[in-house]
Amino acid sequence: MKIDYFLRFRDQFSSIKSFNLFDTQARRFINSGHFENPAKIKKPLKYINIQSAHKLKSLLFVTGVFPDIIHGGGLRIYDFISALNEKNINVDLFTAASAQYSKNIIPSYKCKLRRMKIAEGADFNSRELETFIGRKKFDYIIVVWPLTASIISPNLSEKNKIIFDFIECTTKRTMMDILMGRITIKKVKFFVESLLWELKAISIAKGFIFTTREDKLFAKKYLNVIQKNIIVPSYINSSFSKLKNKNVEKSNSVCFIGNYDHYPNIDAIEWYLKKIHINVLKRIPTYKFYIIGSVNSNSKRLHKLLSKYKNFSNSIIYVGFVKEANEEISKYQIAVSPLITGAGFRGKLIQYSILSKPTVATSISCAGLPFKPGEHILIADDAQTFIKSVINLLKDQSLQKKISKKSYDLISSKYTWESNIDRIMLELSSI
Repeated sequence: MKIDYFLRFRDQFSSIKSFNLFDTQARRFINSGHFENPAKIKKPLKYINIQSAHKLKSLLFVTGVFPDIIHGGGLRIYDFISALNEKNINVDLFTAASAQYSKNIIPSYKCKLRRMKIAEGADFNSRELETFIGRKKFDYIIVVWPLTASIISPNLSEKNKIIFDFIECTTKRTMMDILMGRITIKKVKFFVESLLWELKAISIAKGFIFTTREDKLFAKKYLNVIQKNIIVPSYINSSFSKLKNKNVEKSNSVCFIGNYDHYPNIDAIEWYLKKIHINVLKRIPTYKFYIIGSVNSNSKRLHKLLSKYKNFSNSIIYVGFVKEANEEISKYQIAVSPLITGAGFRGKLIQYSILSKPTVATSISCAGLPFKPGEHILIADDAQTFIKSVINLLKDQSLQKKISKKSYDLISSKYTWESNIDRIMLELSSI
């Protein structure tokens, strides 16, 4: 069973230089016995489309990663729960206590939840989950992130409607990295782990939530996802738009925001500093690049990277964690999203847009979003185009205003939780 699914990907990798390494190591990890054999994928189910108002009353979110707002996936879950709370849906949360999670967010969660349990260490298990559930009935149990599926017992999946929220299809992300030549034994192992854990989660679910259409199509083609599914992007809370007209405090400034425990964000900074930064500085001597966001597990890699550019310390500023990210982003003239790896949440571009920050981004950063190049955003996938775009955007105020307005109008009308939550609840009710 496991080899069958692996073979679906094998042909995709046959052209890469290190194919033999990938093939040997992947088979080794698959046959190691370390991973559970995923259950057989269910046959398609019959569904009744509900055309009337939704019938949702209560939901339980179960997540093996604490949904902290310092990372894109956690912020999406927090906003999702907040939007459901505004519609008077009873929401419970059973979550693992991730290392160094922010305890400051807990009061904000508690006022939006009926009940909440943060399971420390080994307490994140199926017995504790079933004790937490007790006799309560839920319309759906939403399982977030693949590893979370490990605590969903057969008894629980038989008695409840389980929906698996991919957040980000990690099998797709690691496949993209390997195809781009970034192959290491560690990444091959992570690819296999991702594949098997996602198959495990798929095997217990009656429906699925995807963040992007691209993830949905990938899962259908390679993971045999044939059950009912809906797309819930990383929408934004419309209240953030109150900062959109805030005066820029720092001229000739460029900002980037991310959670740097998510390696694609560090890959993005590395590419930008190596290919873009110095060239922009040559043309605009007063230009500065601001790096916003927290880091824990990847702190050594980030600080090692920044230390390479210590001679440019006046123009490269690591801001670090900030309590109010939107307040911070509002200070800068333009934003960038130079992602070159990852499947992506697309959250930062939506955040930039609701704050009217004109942005230069790579195609991978905005895949799945309805941005038109030159109208809502500047797209640049090679270094020279990216350099030109950053320089032009910093110098051309009329272009800044045009992109700011167009991107804000698009996101504020189509990508807020307030304008989409009714549709989401209706589609959930049809699963």
